[in-house]
Amino acid sequence: NSALYVRKLDSLGSGLVKLDVKNAVIPRWYIIDSDTVIVFATSANNNRDEGTFKKESTWLVKFENGKFGKPRKLFQGAYHGGITNDLTLAVSGSQLMRARIAPPEGTIESEKSIDTVWYADHQICNVTLSRNNSPQIAFLSLGSQASPKTEQSERAHEYIHVTNLHGRNIKRVKAPEGYTFDHTEWTNNGKDMVATLTTQDGVHEKIVHISSK
Repeated sequence: NSALYVRKLDSLGSGLVKLDVKNAVIPRWYIIDSDTVIVFATSANNNRDEGTFKKESTWLVKFENGKFGKPRKLFQGAYHGGITNDLTLAVSGSQLMRARIAPPEGTIESEKSIDTVWYADHQICNVTLSRNNSPQIAFLSLGSQASPKTEQSERAHEYIHVTNLHGRNIKRVKAPEGYTFDHTEWTNNGKDMVATLTTQDGVHEKIVHISSK
């Protein structure tokens, strides 16, 4: 089981609080309707099998005055790649990139939302959705095939791919020589990213900041 904790960033790690749920993976902070909340999924496992994926779920929980509120299930499906602040799109990537799209004049909590698969012919991971006013999606390719959008061969995790919400490739960032990327994530400004650099031996040797410039 995966537990979710919140703690202060002091040297003692004080104020440690645990969320009382069975599983909570890849949590992310958000400000939604002026509330500070955490969105999490119940699994980060391979999402290629739709039946298994739909057995998992995505949740939201308020955090205020050092305490968790009551968790609220948003929908079925482990969408741990991020959501937009207006709750109109959720994404996930663990071999397949999946997206949940809200209906017109609705949110992704609606039963009328559409669950779809993007880049079905490619193995995708580390999907992360930015939080600025013009959201972008970053992800890594598992390689050993032509990469999405570029149709050029590449090594696993050699590039960070960035697309807009319509799937148009905006850019890709190549890892420094001798390294590959892992654990990609947008920063709070929605423009820059952070990632780890991994050696050929699988050692996560460095944490890097990737500027939008």
